Amino acid sequence: MPGAEIIPLATVLDASVALRWLTMEPGTAAAIALLGRPTLWMAPRLLLTEVAGALHRKISERRIRDIAATEALDVLLNAVDRGEIRLAEDERFMAAALMLATLMSHKVADCAYVALAEHEGAALATGDRRLASLAERRGVTTTLLS
Repeated sequence: MPGAEIIPLATVLDASVALRWLTMEPGTAAAIALLGRPTLWMAPRLLLTEVAGALHRKISERRIRDIAATEALDVLLNAVDRGEIRLAEDERFMAAALMLATLMSHKVADCAYVALAEHEGAALATGDRRLASLAERRGVTTTLLS
């Protein structure tokens, strides 16, 4: 149907989107709107480390209190426990992430999200323009939050 949005069966969630789900910042409303999509959310296990690191930076910059950061991380961990976000077995696609990083001159951590999307035939949701561009050049359907 013309004009209808195509919603992928599976979408790889990157840390920038997860962080916007968990904390109030530019793009939070758009990230929360993504939650309503009927898709299987997945991510590399790296997501947990990246989100925890971003929350730590927010604590260090006094943009969030430590208790609020801990609660935000708990929300993410609970979503994983409930199966709302499926963490992938990184060993299945990490070699591809390394090769992609080498080929595209990009960070391995970012390429893990693209490699997972390619491996699973999934879309990618990100707030990172450079990562979105890389994914699109690889033929991965991408939702870019601004």
